[in-house]
This record gives sequence, structure tokens and C-alpha cells, in this order.
Amino acid sequence: MKKILTILALMIATVAVVATGYTLTRPAKAAGDVSNFNGKVSWKGTVTGKGSNTTDVTVTDNGGGLYDICIKALTVYGRDSEITFTNVPGTAQGEGVVFSTNGQNSTYTVNSAWGDQIAMTVEGKMLGDQLYLFCSGKVFGWSDDPFTITYGEDFEIPAGPVGPSHKFTGKVSYNGNWTGKGNNETDVVIAESGDGLYTINIKTLSVYGDNDNIKFTNVPGTAQGEGVVFSTNGEKLTGTVEGSNYGNTAVMTVEGKMLGEQLYLVCSGKYVGFGDDPFVITFGEDFEMPAAPEAEPTASYTDKAVTTFMGTNEQTFENAKVDVYETGENKYKFVIRQYQFATYLLGDFTAVDVVGTPNADGSVSYSFDGMATASNIGPSATAFGVGEGKEFELKFEGKSKDGKLYINGEFNISGYQCTYVFGEEPQAEPTPVVYTDKAVTTFAGTNEKTFENAQVEVYETGENKYKFVIKQYQFASYLLGDFTAVDVAGTPNADGSVSYSFNGKATASNIGPSATAFGVGEGKEFELNFEGKSKDGKIYINGAFNISGYQCTYTFGTEIKDTEPGQEEVPGTKVGEDDYAPNGVKFTWNTPIDWNTQKLVAAIDLSGCKGGTEDENILSVGSNIGEWAAAPHLHLYYTSGTKKLNFNFMAKGSTSNIDNRSRYDVTLTDDILVIEISKEKGLVINGTQYLNKYNTSDQYADIDAYLAATSDFWALTNIDLGCQQGNPSYATYKYIRVQNLESTPEPAKPVVYTDNAKATFSGSTVDLTDQTVEITATGENRYTVVYKNLTVGNTQIGDFTAENVEGVEDAEGKINYTFEGEATMSNINEIYGGMFTEGQKVAFAMTGSSKGGKLVAKFTATVLGQEAKILYGGYEEGGETPDQPGVYTDKFVYTISDYATTKDEFSVTVTDNGDGTYKFELPGVGLYNVVFPAVPGTVNEDGSIIYKGTNLEGTLNEDGDKCVMNFLGKSENGKLCFVAEGKIMEFDGVNKFEFGDLSNLPVIKPEIPGIKVGEDGYQPAGEKFAWNTAIDWNTQKLVASINVAGCTGENEGILSVGDAIDAWNGTHFHLYYTRSNNTLQVNYLDATGNPIRKDVEVAGDELLIEISKAAGLTVNGESVNYLNESGELTEDYTVYDALWALTEISVGSQEGNGRSNATYNYVRIQEVPVTVTETESFTDDLTVTEPSTKTKTTEGKKLDINTYSDNTYGVTFYGVEGETANLGDITIKGLNISEEDGVKYYNAETTINVNGEDMTAAVTGIKYADGKVWFQAELLTANEDIYFIEYGHKQKEGREFGEGKAYNGQWTTSVPSSTFNGTVDVIKQEDGNYALRVHDFQLDGKVVPTFVIPDLVGSEEEGKLYIYQMSNVPVYYEATDGDDAAVVADEKKVTYVEYITVTSEGENDLSINISYVGYGDGSNDYVTNANFVTVTDGINSINAAAQNGKADIYTINGAKVNAMQKGINIVRMNNKTTKIVKK
Repeated sequence: MKKILTILALMIATVAVVATGYTLTRPAKAAGDVSNFNGKVSWKGTVTGKGSNTTDVTVTDNGGGLYDICIKALTVYGRDSEITFTNVPGTAQGEGVVFSTNGQNSTYTVNSAWGDQIAMTVEGKMLGDQLYLFCSGKVFGWSDDPFTITYGEDFEIPAGPVGPSHKFTGKVSYNGNWTGKGNNETDVVIAESGDGLYTINIKTLSVYGDNDNIKFTNVPGTAQGEGVVFSTNGEKLTGTVEGSNYGNTAVMTVEGKMLGEQLYLVCSGKYVGFGDDPFVITFGEDFEMPAAPEAEPTASYTDKAVTTFMGTNEQTFENAKVDVYETGENKYKFVIRQYQFATYLLGDFTAVDVVGTPNADGSVSYSFDGMATASNIGPSATAFGVGEGKEFELKFEGKSKDGKLYINGEFNISGYQCTYVFGEEPQAEPTPVVYTDKAVTTFAGTNEKTFENAQVEVYETGENKYKFVIKQYQFASYLLGDFTAVDVAGTPNADGSVSYSFNGKATASNIGPSATAFGVGEGKEFELNFEGKSKDGKIYINGAFNISGYQCTYTFGTEIKDTEPGQEEVPGTKVGEDDYAPNGVKFTWNTPIDWNTQKLVAAIDLSGCKGGTEDENILSVGSNIGEWAAAPHLHLYYTSGTKKLNFNFMAKGSTSNIDNRSRYDVTLTDDILVIEISKEKGLVINGTQYLNKYNTSDQYADIDAYLAATSDFWALTNIDLGCQQGNPSYATYKYIRVQNLESTPEPAKPVVYTDNAKATFSGSTVDLTDQTVEITATGENRYTVVYKNLTVGNTQIGDFTAENVEGVEDAEGKINYTFEGEATMSNINEIYGGMFTEGQKVAFAMTGSSKGGKLVAKFTATVLGQEAKILYGGYEEGGETPDQPGVYTDKFVYTISDYATTKDEFSVTVTDNGDGTYKFELPGVGLYNVVFPAVPGTVNEDGSIIYKGTNLEGTLNEDGDKCVMNFLGKSENGKLCFVAEGKIMEFDGVNKFEFGDLSNLPVIKPEIPGIKVGEDGYQPAGEKFAWNTAIDWNTQKLVASINVAGCTGENEGILSVGDAIDAWNGTHFHLYYTRSNNTLQVNYLDATGNPIRKDVEVAGDELLIEISKAAGLTVNGESVNYLNESGELTEDYTVYDALWALTEISVGSQEGNGRSNATYNYVRIQEVPVTVTETESFTDDLTVTEPSTKTKTTEGKKLDINTYSDNTYGVTFYGVEGETANLGDITIKGLNISEEDGVKYYNAETTINVNGEDMTAAVTGIKYADGKVWFQAELLTANEDIYFIEYGHKQKEGREFGEGKAYNGQWTTSVPSSTFNGTVDVIKQEDGNYALRVHDFQLDGKVVPTFVIPDLVGSEEEGKLYIYQMSNVPVYYEATDGDDAAVVADEKKVTYVEYITVTSEGENDLSINISYVGYGDGSNDYVTNANFVTVTDGINSINAAAQNGKADIYTINGAKVNAMQKGINIVRMNNKTTKIVKK
């Protein structure tokens, strides 16, 4: 029974080690270092009481971070117990070790009269001669009494070095006032501790026979060049001293330096117990540290500097220099080079931690108020108290931009006040003149495109110097960004215009989405040349870019022509000659005109007209102007003496004055006559409209009546102008122009918002619904806002209109409104007619924003002397304006697991994320607060937003419960509607959210799944065509949607699929359609002929054709797989095997004479759903081992091996349940399968989902020839927890291991205790692992059959072999194909080994250590340990005996060793002591 308990304890210990995740690696040495301690050990139990005694404790380093801790004697109730904790994990800390089993109880065997088991946690630490242990758990057989064992006192382990160590060897010396001096050779080790601190360890200082080890920690060190300078800056450190009989501390300053192989140290202060005697320790020789090379400055500036000294001696230095180094985020170092005032050169001054703040215009502002350090001092420095490294007060402000630096600062140099001004202060960016006009661009001579609202900004930067910014330049559809040209030359002209010229580099900024494709990046420069002119608020630019080798042109605005001084250019099409003076000679000019879009303007100087002449014919306009009547025309006559102008509008075909439709005399007051003739205003003379009837001051009723009376004139499209009828003219014709009528733009349509609001007036607040606000764009950043039926209290007053409201659109498309002024009242409620009047002005203000059909705003209006405040659309006063679209309230229906709930009023908050997605918040959906964090949204031109997303994940609560839904919605004019449907947690049935009026939902054309083939909507119009595509018929199918309404012919080849579709023969389908009888002829051809052939009648114009391995050929869902010979439908689709073998196919219409006129809606390659085609089911035992190592075996569990339609395989474990974990049904797909001698082998490694958690699954399995199966699966969680699943029982299989290399040696076992000779073969398996064949192994003096320890993981390097395996390894008996039960019935035999270490250091050297050898006799199980060493001579035999504990070896000095040493060895073996010399 005791042996059985021992095995159980070993198994528990093994499980505990595995569970804690300890990593066991190869020990550094065969036998590790041993540390010995002696001190007090105490124990304490709840019922046993407490006690203590003095004992020895040994700590043995096993390597690999594991230690054996042996408490030699724990005296409990008069009986001593020796307790050894094996393989306790230990972690190095500084120069010590921290022990911890991480809270895990480990079970150990002990030598005690009270019992042989102890299960405890072990914690502790070891440093030098200090040891502290605390063990807690259950000991011996004392029920469940908590029991603790404590050794030593707790202490702190100093943190060790964190960086590399540096070792120096040289002379150390000391010197004291009365101790004298001395020196010796020693090592000094310097270790980096991090954060600029070092540990300095002087290994040996020999003082009066003591060899002292001195250690200073946390010594400050500063990097200098490639070395380090040490200094405690006069502060004394307390160092530790070991090995001295006079004391254990040194309180000293430490100074020194280290460079490469050189070290110099000087330590000064009080040393050990030598009173207050000043004591100096010196190591090495002093040397010069080369100065660290100075880094290159981030920017170096040269400019003039102006200095003063004590308010006088101002002097300018033309080539002063300042270097600036960027040292961190917004941190800089400034070095003012060779500062001087008057004739006194002082040197460099360095200021660190200068604050630099980036500005929006690209400049950086600097500020400093602190101490500057002097260096590189000049000849005048000492006279002013300036020395190397000395600090002085410095204060300055500055700015850098465009390669220039400005500094304005003050020094206090040894009490002298000095100023320093460097460079010129940057001027503020001038306000640009912004021009908006059309721009025309071309790209590489083509792609001309016009942009109506292009912009150019012009900055005046100096005298006749300008900066031009071409905003958001683009060509075709490619937006590149802004281009800036500086130093543009501008020449003023006499007419007030400015001519511009530029030929140089333009810089790109604010780059657009197409920029990088054309090599355009922020700050990159490109060639630009242009000429231009500005005048009267207009600018014209004609230029050319070279953008990464692409030639692009840019024309902005309309060309501005030159004019003579004092002469303004007259717009329009010139008619005749400007400043023409006929001097009494008749003349005629002719011009086309469109009276619907153009007008005629003439300017005439009448000062030259003859004083004695009446009625000079100064102008006639129309047709046949040489006649008085005869055609529609206008005659104007002028009499200089009376300044009378007479006009006559003659009707077509007139023969009398009755047809003179408009006649009147006008008295002029000026010699300059300006006449305008148009359908818009009729006849205008010097700015006055004349719509007179015949010879009267009476006017036509309106312009339309006037135009009707003179309609034949306005029908003319070509007119004559001049002087032909009556007395000739002596006037001067300044100009005549045909000008375009100024088009009146259509009034902008208002955007109408309807939403809820809160109105506060006279101390009360009212909730309002369906409040309407109209906003109309009236100009750039200007709007008219109308609050319709503004309500105060519960009463509608009327409309309030605010004009010239500022609205600025930001980068995210949101328009931000501000207004403070007066609103005009209109449409006043009749009940307030006595209180307000139409057009009355009231104080009014607005602030808010709109986006995506949603307005959020605050309005205030002064009504009857009181302020009315309205918060509109969810505006929150005191907070930021919420991001649009905002808060929507409407009807909401939510359905969870088929159960629907309706809320008539429900609020949804929508927030713009700024990246094309929107956050939807639905609070109070039953028990859940639903949030969809990122719903994709598209903003339309009308401001509405379409929301659409598939499989969108939403959160339900803070616990992380989720829903996954398809989402479709729309927001417009302050209204929102959406529907979301999908999965909510694990709820079955319908799960859906419906908000708002769903009739407003957008109609979304469903996306057709699959790989697109060819062109959707393709119409070949009788032409041949073919598209090629790859296909895997095992997993894919071909789907074609064809509209045959356009077909007209007979047997039009509407579709062929396969290879060689341009020929009749091949491997393919040919489908032909005849419109007249709606017949589709189906043909399939392959090497066997035409096995499928049928004429089928199809209804309608839409054909949906599918070809798949699962259903062959279907048309509109009906099978058309008719055999040619029998005419019968077949479901044996192997008839198409030749087609299924194709991986590349053509799709189109190529064969035959009947060409297709169908429309190909779409052709797709779609995935075929994978289904189970075959299942093999099994029933057997299922064992589950959880991460906690708890194991549960369940009988009668089901397992399926599935074959899928895509020719893949999977395995399903049903009802996987452990002691505490229920994993449910687990399916692992993608099994690889191989078969050998009727046995199938399965394996796979993949990711699966178990109860919502992703796990890595590795599975192996076997289906034996007898039909039974065995599967083993390992599931690894994200937290690296492992579940082991085993199904069925693995059968033994015969294996061959080969011969291997034989080693002869000696075995030693503990239970039973014996030593015997044997042979071990070391075999390398085909898979790279190792096996040991063990011959002549003995149990109880009897030799057991030869067995093999297989599948050991090991490594070989330079002829040396190392194997270490912790896990349980079943042994294998080759004689019986592995069946250990058939070896020897009812006799003991080896069954397994565990914790095996194998080493081979040479050709004939082999050492094996097995912690646990399991064996049994069929009814009882036992365990022993076993060690094997090769025996080649007497020395090796003794060494082997020593390793097995059968011999003790000592040196001549009495030190116990593990193996024979060179020279004399004392060996005690078999109760005899022998002296042996090893050469």
C-alpha cells in the first residue's frame, strides 16, 4: 500500500509541475553548486502548536532554474525529520535567487518517523550567506492541519545590474593619514544599473592582511563620447565591504572615468573602522576623455545680430550664427555662437530645454527663461567673469519660418545687462485677396475640363512681390491639392491693373486623394510658369505645370485686355470702329444678335453735331435702315441747337405714321449719349427707360406690352447699325457693343428642417414638436434663416427671418452658423395683429450647425421686451454643439426572439465618427442599451445620408454581450428611419429593430454574390464574344442571368460554356434560343459525342442558367439534363465529368450562324454550399482533461467522421464534457487522410470556435482495420490553457527500431536496491527522435525481457548527445509487437519511464538517469529509480559508483568531490578506504 501511495504522490507532483507551466531545460552541469547554511528553523500548526531548533540547510542548483532545498533536521515532538524539496523554481534577482512554487502545493517524500509525505508551497530567497524560507501546507499524516515551516529572517535582495558589465584588471592603491598606503593587483567590475547609474565592485583591496571586497551601488555616470564619467558630485555614498576585520562599510565620494579598456577611479572618505581618518582608494591612471562629437544641428542660421552692453555700445555683426537642435517633442537646444558686444568676444552660450510651439502658418515660436552655459570662450571672457561651463541668466523670445530665425533676448553676464537681437522679426501673414472664377485645366495636352468655382489666393509679400496659392488644383477627376508660388513679380499698370509673371518652383500642400499617384507629396516642388493680370476684383492666369513629368495647363478667369490710360475696356462684342467720326458721311455696320440673351449698347459723343442742322440721323438699328419705313427698325435723330433727341420705332411693312409704334422727344442735358436696347428693358437712354406709345408721354402698360407692339423687331437675328436715313451724322461713336444679358440666377431653394425644440419664455419651458426652420444659401458663407411660426409659450407668433447669417463649412462637411442682429417678422398670427406689425424688426440671435439633413441650433428673440430662447434639434446649452446628425425621436419596434415590442416615442442618437461611419445609440431596448459603433454612411448631394452595412457588430451592455445585424437606413430633413435584422446573443427566431417611417427606406439593389465574369448588362448586338475564367467545380458553380427580350432570330447562340466554344466539337455546353417559339436548345458535347440534347420551352424573358456538379444544368430552377439517346432526365451528373475536369473555361457566344441579341444581366462564379455527403458514426469512451488537470471519462459517447461535398473531411466529438467544463459538440474540419495496409490515419491543425471562444485545435486519429477508431485532440485557448480530448483506445502497433549503438555499463536501482551490468542500444529513429533498447535489466535479481524506450526528444552537437524528457513514456516490447502483457505473465515487468536524462560526452560514454521506472506484476504496481553509466576501466567504475551513491571520493586536502581528480584521490567504497593516483 505504501508503494502505491508513493506512486500517487509522484503522479501528483508531476501534475503540479505541468500545471504551473515550469520550463525544464538542460542543467548547466551534471552536479550543480551547493550552498550551505546553518540557522534556526521553526514550525507552527493550528492544532500541533509550534517549535524550533537549529539545523543545517543545503541548497543545490540543479540548473535550468530549479533547486533542491534540504532542511536537515526539523525536530517535532522529539523526532528529527529530514525534508528535501526537489526542483523548486528559482529566479535570479541581482546577485541572489528568489524561490517560489507560485502558490502550488508540491508533494515530496521525507525521512521521518511521523510519515513519508509532505505537500507544501515553498517561498524564499538566497543571497550570499543569507537564506530565508517559508513553507506552508500539509505534513505527515496530521489530517488537514495547516502547517508552516520558517527558516531564517526575511531580507531584501538589491536589484541587480540591468545592463552589460565591464571588467578591468590593474593596480589598486590606498592612502590614509595613519594607516599609511599600500597597493595590490585586482579586478574591478562595473555594471550598468539603468537610468545612468552604475555598480562599481573593487574585488580585492589588501589592507593589513585583509582582502576586502568593496562595492558601491547607484554611482551616477554620464556618457561622454564613447566613454563614461563617474561622479557623486561631492556626495558620499555608503558602499559595502566584505572580508574586512575592521568594518563592513565605506562612506566615500566616487569620481572616475571609463573608456574602452581604461578605467580610473578615486574614492575618498571614511573606510571601515579607521576612525575619521581620510582614506583614498585609487585605481588605474588618469587619462583624458575625448570630447563627445557634437551632433549636427537641426537647423543652422546665419544672419545679422545686434548687441548692446549696459544699454549702450550697440553694435551690428553681419554674419552671426545660431545653431538649433531639436531635442524632444517641442523641445530645443539653442547655441548662440561666439557672442560678443562691442569688441569683446565672450564665446558660445548654450540654452537647453527651449520651448518651441508650432503655429498654424508653419512657423515655430520659441521661449526661454533660464540659465545658459558658456563654452569655447573667447579672449575677453575672463575679464567679464565668463569661464568654461559657467552659467548665466538668459531670457529670450523668438520665431523661425521659411529658413529664417529671429531672437530677441537679454543676458545677465556677471551683473552686466546685455541684449541680443538676431535676424529680423517675421511679419504676420498678409490677408489674401481671394478670387473665385472658372478654371480650365488640361493633362498631357488632353482631358480639358472646366471647374466653375475654382479659387486662387494672392498675398502681397513685399514691394511688387506676391505669393500665389492655386487652391485644390485638379485635372480630369484627379484632385492634387494646393500649389504655392512665392516671389511672384507684380508690375502695376497705368490703368490700375497689375501684371504678374512667374517662372520657378511651386510647392504642394493640403494634398488630395489623387496626389500620390502623380508623385505629389506635402512640401514637394514642381515647375510652374505663368503670366497673369488682375483688375477690378478679377484675375486672369495662364500657366503651365510640370507635375512629375506630366505637362499640365491651367487657365483661371477671363483674359483682361490692356486699355489706354483713362480708357476702360468695354465688355461685349465690338461692332464697327471705336471713336469713329463719320463727319457727315453715311455708314453702315452689321452684326448678329440674339435678343433673348443679348442687348445692344452704344455710346455716342454729340458735341460734334452741327448747330444749324436739325434731326441729324445719329443712329438707326434694324433692317433696311436707309428707309423711313419698310422694315422693323429704330431711327434716332438729334438736333444740337435744342439738344432734342427724337426716337421712332417703326413696325414692319409700315406705310404711315400709324405704324410708328413708339415715338417721343427727349431733351438731353449732356453731350454724351448712352443708348441700350434690349428685350429686358426696351429702350434706355442715359439710364432712363422709355416705353412710350406713339408721340405721347403715355407708356405701355409693361415691358411685355411694349415687346408685343414691337415684336417683329425682336425677331431679327442680324441687324444693321449706322447712319443712312435723313441728315447725316457728325457725332463721334465712342463704341457700340453687343453684350450678354446679365443672367439672373435661379433663387436658391431653401433646405427645410423639421424637428423638436424646447422653448423658454418668461420663466417657463415648453416642449414643441414639428418645428420648421428654412435655411437658404444667399452667397459665399451667407444664408437667410426663416424660423416658421416661431412659438412663444404655446402660441405661434409668426415667421422670423434673419438675413446675412454667417455659415462656415468645416472639413467634415458641417456648416456652423452664427448670427446676432435683427430678424424681420412676417405672416403674423392675426390674434397678435395689434401687438406686432408686418416687417417689424426684433433682436434675434442664432448659433448652431447642420449636416446630413439635421439642424441643431439655439435661437433667441426679443419678444415684448423679454427674451425667448429656443433649443432646436437636441441642442444642449452649455456644451459643445453635438455632432450631426444628432438625436431622432420616432416610433420604434424591436423584436427579440419573435417577440415584438412597440414604443410610440423612442430616441436614437446618431454621431458622425468623421471617417465615413456613424455611431448609433439605442438606449432602453428592453434590458439592453444597444450601440452600433460604426455604421457606414454615404452623404448624398441633397444632404441626406444612406446607412448600409452587413454583419455589423453592436454591443448590448457593459458585460460585452453582442448582436450582429444587417443594417439599412436613411436620414433626411431631420427624419431618420432604419431597419436592423440579425442575431442577438443566442436568441433564436426573428431579431429585428425598426425605427421611423420605413416607407422612406432606400431601395438598395442587391449585390450579386460571386466572382464577376465579363460585363454586367452586356449587349453584344449580334457580335461574337468570349470571356475566360477559372473555376473549381468541386466548390463552385456558374450562374448566368440573361434577358432574351431583344432576341429576334432563330437559334441564336446565347451561351456556350467550356473549352473551344468557337467550335461545335469540344467539351462544352451550347445553348441556342429561338424567340418565335420561346425554345431553348440544350447541347452538351465531349469526346463521346453529344450525350445531352433537348429542345425545352422557356417562359418569360428572363433566363437564370446554373451549371454545377450538384445539379448539372438548370434553367430557371428546372433540370434540363436530358439524355440524347433516351430523352430521359438524368440525375447522374458524371455524364459531365469531362467538363468537371476543366479548371479554366470560356463563357460567351462564338459558335454557329445565329448571333446573340440577348442582354447579359450578369455572369458569376459562385461558391457552392458545402454539405455532408457521407457520415461514419462510432460509439466509445471519451476522456477530457481540463487545464486544471481534472480528468473525466464518459462511456458510450458518439463520434462522427464526415465526408463533405468539397471532398474534405471532418470529425465531430459529441457532448465533450469534463469535470467542470462543458465544451458541447466540437467539429474539426480539414482532416488530412492517408491509408496504409487497411488502416486510415487522420490529422489536422486549425482554428475552431468553442462556446464563442476561438481555440487552436490539433487532432490526430486512426481508423483500424477492425473498424474501431481512436482520436486525440488538443485545444489551446487564447490564454494558453489546454484541453486534452481522447476518444476510443489506441491499439498497439508493431514497430522496428533498428540496431543503434551499443553501450556496456552498470545499472543501479533503488527499489529494490541493486547494482548489475547491462547493455543499452542508442537508436536514432526515422523521425529524428531517439530510442533506447535496454538489455538484461533486472528486477528483484531477475532479468526482464529486452524493452525499448521510444520517441525521446534529444539533440546532438559535436559528437555529444543530450536527451531530457519529463513526460511519461510507455516502454515497448519488440518481441510481442509492443504488448507488454504478453511478455511474462504474473511476473514483474517494466511498463513506463518518467523524467529521463541521457548524456553522452564521448564515443564510449553514456550516462542515463531515470527518476521513475514503473513496473508491475499484473496485480500490484511499483516504482523505482535507475541510473546507468558506462564502465570502461577502474577509474570510470569508481566514478560511476560515486554518481550512484556507492562510493565517496576525497582530494588529498579532504574535500569531497564527485569524480576522480588528477593526482592523489582517497576513495571509500565497500567499507574500504583506498588511495588511488589518477594520471
